[in-house]
Amino acid sequence: MSFIDYYDKKYVQFICERCNSALSRGYCAICGRLVCSACSELIGYARVCKICKEKFSITNYEMLKELLKVRADNMDFKQCKLKMIYDKKTEKLGDYIFVAVGIDDIDSPYGMCTTFAAANLAYKLLEDVEFLDFPLLVRLNPNIPSKTRGNAAVALRFRVESSKFHKIRSLILSTVERFSHSGFRKTNTGVVIYYSNSICIPRVFVDFYELAVKNIVSINDVFDVLDKMHVGNIEVYDCGNNRGIIGALAAIGAQFDDWTYELLTYRASTGYDRIVDKTNVISFDKYSKPYTFGNVHKERILITPHGLDPVLYGIIGDFPEVLLSGLFLIKSENPVLWCIFRTNQATDTHINEITNPEDAKPYLTVKISAKVCKILKEDRAIVILARVKEWLIKAYAYEPMGPVRKIVQKLKTGDVLELTGAVFYQDVFEKIITMNIEKIRFVEIVPEAIERNPFCPKCLARLKSKGRKYLVCPKCGFRIEKTKIIILSARDIKENSLLLPPPSAYRHLTKPPEREKIAEMKKHGILKPYLVYPFVGIMKPYYTIKMDVIQPKIV
Repeated sequence: MSFIDYYDKKYVQFICERCNSALSRGYCAICGRLVCSACSELIGYARVCKICKEKFSITNYEMLKELLKVRADNMDFKQCKLKMIYDKKTEKLGDYIFVAVGIDDIDSPYGMCTTFAAANLAYKLLEDVEFLDFPLLVRLNPNIPSKTRGNAAVALRFRVESSKFHKIRSLILSTVERFSHSGFRKTNTGVVIYYSNSICIPRVFVDFYELAVKNIVSINDVFDVLDKMHVGNIEVYDCGNNRGIIGALAAIGAQFDDWTYELLTYRASTGYDRIVDKTNVISFDKYSKPYTFGNVHKERILITPHGLDPVLYGIIGDFPEVLLSGLFLIKSENPVLWCIFRTNQATDTHINEITNPEDAKPYLTVKISAKVCKILKEDRAIVILARVKEWLIKAYAYEPMGPVRKIVQKLKTGDVLELTGAVFYQDVFEKIITMNIEKIRFVEIVPEAIERNPFCPKCLARLKSKGRKYLVCPKCGFRIEKTKIIILSARDIKENSLLLPPPSAYRHLTKPPEREKIAEMKKHGILKPYLVYPFVGIMKPYYTIKMDVIQPKIV
């Protein structure tokens, strides 16, 4: 029996392209092939297959960065020609139509960013369309090995005169083709355009988004969903192996019960170095708290990426006006474009709460309660061994987890934890689950048990050992057979407390503790999404207009 038969057939798409015998952990930053742990190495934060590592004599991250920069400068990425691969129409268009555009998989390790294409497109569309929402930045399952850095797709939702639709369609396709890095093996750009007389989204699209952010989907799932669409018209375009249309369709169906906003600024150059004033960012962080988060950690700036992409910096928060103030308060090289996106980042949307360990499949982020049986050190990781039913969970905390590792080492046998993490291996025969820790909640903490000699019943002095059999009072000579008393004391780990890594190790979807109250207000409808004009531009905005977000009806 093949190992792949242990899982759903959807896992076939993620088999290592070097050995063809194991599930991949990511793609090689040089050649773009999906590779497993045995066929690759992590160099810095990038995965490189062993063949490319040897071929290009890569021994450290700086050498890899230099190689990518040289290859990026000499590589021609203008190979994308979008072709329609699916077309379905159920409506005859009226005078005005609702349009939702989904775009995914434009970037590569050599540069570009899907949000940059979306921001350019939104800016070009301003004069011709009525935007109903910010551009949506939709983070999907962060564990998918073929993903780009953050597995993000984007969507634009607007109303437009039907007479302009052909012009708008041409602009969408030409803009995406211009920015796509489809010359890289992994990049498979996809565009989905949905339009209807009504401001609505088919229920099957929303269900598909919810599946794509938590689970694994395949190309076949996309076409099953498209065939079930019963309202509106849809056009699907692709210039690769169709993988990009997965994220594009999921972005169209995205519905957020909790959301944040991100201001992204873009630069003209595409090297590794960005000019952003560190001291200034720290001051902005103090000014904007608690309405922005993840800006700095211990004097380290977190708002700037470190790749060859065009992003200068990005600020995430709960209110768009606060983000806009960053354009004025943060000193940096001059952005050539900026845009605010509404996102599902920092919402924990990707987590599957499970009770049955059999449901902890590879590439899923799960939350499950388990009882600690041992703590180990393994290479560069601290490993929690915990039991749930007859299953063993091996939960890894690596160096970027920082103080989490110190606290994990204090855990004891019998402690009950709620483990949240990304599953990367499941052995259904040995009943072993291997996962990387994302966060831990301490459900039950066993007290510290200390064995001590009892006190003398006559003079209250502590008894001392006398030979193998007796305890003797050092003051009055009272003697009894040896016995011990157990003293229980509280430990410095508090029950029901939540342990997260430092912000520098957060995943895009990880909800920071400071968002809890605002997140609940959004989920219960106390705070509603709204649109601020302008939300995209070249110049800094000196006025804003607040408008209602018009949410599409789910049909």
